[in-house]
Amino acid sequence: MVDYTPPKSDLGSGLDSSPKREKLGKVLSYLSLPSVLPIAGAVMMFYKLVDVFEKVTLFGDGDPKILAGEISQSLVSLVLSVFLALPSYLCIFAVLFLTTFRSKAFFRFWVFVSILMIVAFPIGTLFGCVLATALFFKRKEFI
Repeated sequence: MVDYTPPKSDLGSGLDSSPKREKLGKVLSYLSLPSVLPIAGAVMMFYKLVDVFEKVTLFGDGDPKILAGEISQSLVSLVLSVFLALPSYLCIFAVLFLTTFRSKAFFRFWVFVSILMIVAFPIGTLFGCVLATALFFKRKEFI
């Protein structure tokens, strides 16, 4: 009888721990830092809205066209910050699922970002919930 040993598959062994993949994880982790931009955009939006309503109460000018224009200008910072942060969210998920880089500091930062996104309801609650769930299931890899 001939001894047969089946070939080993890389599918079950997880990710390759090559130095290139580790370095890619570090680079992508640093590219994920702008993920807090939507929170800054929301703060700027609220600051501008407060300024608009202070102008209305001080000068008594309640013209709807002027008010709508000022409000739309205040929303530009929020929309711009959300679009600038989308690549950083992709970097976070690439680090979590495609690389072997695991850092406690980045894990804590991403947990903080996911909590901020969940709390900032209309901005990124879906991304925050997905990120928090992914971090929950991957938490043992960061210890």
